[in-house]
Amino acid sequence: MDQSFLVMLSNLLHLLLESWIVRNRFITLGKT
Repeated sequence: MDQSFLVMLSNLLHLLLESWIVRNRFITLGKT
């Protein structure tokens, strides 16, 4: 495995996780 590929993959996963958390936070704020 190329290390730069692993770094890019982890960055992509981190961005996906962050956007998912932000979306969930907005959904919970809208429900209250």
